[in-house]
Amino acid sequence: MANIQVKITNIDQIRKAFKAAPEKMGKALNIAIQKVLFSIQAETIRNVHPDRGINVITGGLLSATERPPVFTNLKGVYDIDIYYAPFVHDGTRFMRARPFLKHAVDSQQEITNRFFTEAVDSVLSEIGKETL
Repeated sequence: MANIQVKITNIDQIRKAFKAAPEKMGKALNIAIQKVLFSIQAETIRNVHPDRGINVITGGLLSATERPPVFTNLKGVYDIDIYYAPFVHDGTRFMRARPFLKHAVDSQQEITNRFFTEAVDSVLSEIGKETL
């Protein structure tokens, strides 16, 4: 049987690209997280607008939905911090549920998938180009 050898001539570029990969992926995923939360926030605001059937007395719920998400590394939190938001969202025995946040998350699922897919694909493509 013949002896076959494969020589990788760009091993230094490959090592360098893979060493930089975690940082690049982290940055890309942080951007995706921000895009996702801002899109969910925008849809949530639309869902609690009086035109969508939520009775507005004080405007507190709408105001709470307009507070920006908080981001840390690879994490984002969109908190609607007004005490009665869960009652409106989940309903009570006296009032029907109006799941404004769940509807926002559900309606943004396709774009959420796209943001993360694009983030990962762009980093992998960049790493691939750096190894040529």
